[in-house]
Amino acid sequence: MNLLDTSNDLAYLLNSLPNDLVYLSLCRIPHIRLRGSRKMGRSKYSPEARNAIMAAFVKATKEIIAAEGVDAVSIRRVSSAAGYSSATLYLYFEDMNELVTMSLISDLSAYARDIINTTPENETPRGEYLRSWRIFCNHAFANPSVFLGLFYGPQSQNVDAIAKKYYELFPEEVERASGRMLNMLERGTLSARNLVVLDSFGHDLGFSDEDISLANDLTIAYFRSFLMDACERNLSEEDVQALTDRFMKGALFLLRTSEEE
Repeated sequence: MNLLDTSNDLAYLLNSLPNDLVYLSLCRIPHIRLRGSRKMGRSKYSPEARNAIMAAFVKATKEIIAAEGVDAVSIRRVSSAAGYSSATLYLYFEDMNELVTMSLISDLSAYARDIINTTPENETPRGEYLRSWRIFCNHAFANPSVFLGLFYGPQSQNVDAIAKKYYELFPEEVERASGRMLNMLERGTLSARNLVVLDSFGHDLGFSDEDISLANDLTIAYFRSFLMDACERNLSEEDVQALTDRFMKGALFLLRTSEEE
């Protein structure tokens, strides 16, 4: 006999709890079902409502990070600011690392706007590669800790999926992007992002697919060394530009070409 079938007090208690707390209490206990209990979990919400709840958590996290930094983020503070329980947070996010990573993707918004707003007509693969890296470096070196956490942090291998979900929640941030630029912006890892714009440029340079893959790996490793350098220094705007210029020169050297060609 199921214990819960004969325990009216426990059944009453669980049925009186908020749905998300009941779900978290029972989701890992097999074969338990309360007679007459309310439907639990996220199914009572429409996709639009679920997205609105996720967006509320992301916005709350973004505000805390902007005001006090990543270290100030906590489950209780985010949940309170979003207007939902801590239990609800875990119905929509794997853990706080995933939520923080999704919130950090918002720091790519200014970069995405610059990419979209400076795209010329009939841009060559070479021009696209140079422009995308220069803009990316300007933003990354100005906010190095954010970009380090986003692309080299605990959730860096999951950024693809997290980025796509983020842009589903906030489509206005990439609404004018299209083609390879949109493809690049929706990619998570730096390796995948760079490969989108490097592939055509590399083939124009006469590189084989193997050469392009190697150049991509070397470029990403080279960039990380610059990003670590930026994290250890308090860079002025002039320093950011100087570091960007140095990176561009080295990245193009890896491709056996230069910006002047």
